[in-house]
Amino acid sequence: MSTGLLVIPNTGIVNILGQKDGRVGPLKAFYRTSIKPLLPGTVTATGDILTFSGLDPSTKFKVGQYICIETAPTKTLVYVADVDSTTVKMGAPDIDKDTGKHPSLSLTIATATQFRPWHLRDLGDLSEEGVKISWDEKVAPTKFAGRGETDANHFSSGGEMKISLACAEMGLEELVSAIDQSALADYDVDGNISSVSFARRLGYNFKKNADSLDLFAYGENGGISTDPRDRARIWLTNFRSAFEQQRNATSQTVINLEGFVYADEKRKKDGKPVFMSINPEAAVFDP
Repeated sequence: MSTGLLVIPNTGIVNILGQKDGRVGPLKAFYRTSIKPLLPGTVTATGDILTFSGLDPSTKFKVGQYICIETAPTKTLVYVADVDSTTVKMGAPDIDKDTGKHPSLSLTIATATQFRPWHLRDLGDLSEEGVKISWDEKVAPTKFAGRGETDANHFSSGGEMKISLACAEMGLEELVSAIDQSALADYDVDGNISSVSFARRLGYNFKKNADSLDLFAYGENGGISTDPRDRARIWLTNFRSAFEQQRNATSQTVINLEGFVYADEKRKKDGKPVFMSINPEAAVFDP
């Protein structure tokens, strides 16, 4: 029996993040997938310049980030190549594979339109090592005076979930986003990454800066599956700097990310905060 990412083969073994009919293949990972709220003010666009009204964009955006503009019938995604107190110089959202840079972008948006930050990052296909999820629920005996230890006083005392991703296609932008404030980028005059430095981030708040991670399976046609059951969402996770690399003339570089997973207090089932959901759009949470 197959229910997408939750597969129950004939042996009765439950295999989370498996694929139906015993098929195997890479998973695709997207990080920071939560939708951010609309910001105050509006924007218009002429050429490669986005002009803001009612907001100083330099207080909300930095070079290297993205803006989602609420145009109709489809939304418009732009790259922040430069920013000052009233305008943003736009770049195309996709990197040119030949140059490794964001091409220039020209738009006309005559009507004042709302917008929001867009932090989603495509971490690419995972390597053959894929994803490893560990969930360790703690059980502690509670002893009362004169009663000793009995089967009536063993209680759950918490739990810890961790995730490890073996990323085979991660670019510099994705690395800077994944290990926020540890991988620090410099940008050229066109807003493209010119250098990345690595720093020790003392006092960094992992939980406060956590975001959602989506994992997609590939469908039978070789593309990403459109079946919502072939998707898992970890509601809050953040990655620590824990990878090591060895590269020679023939090796492919793989970045291993180790993440801490946190229970989401905004999403509860039966009063219990949720770590992860398979087919998240169908999940029904407490009101």
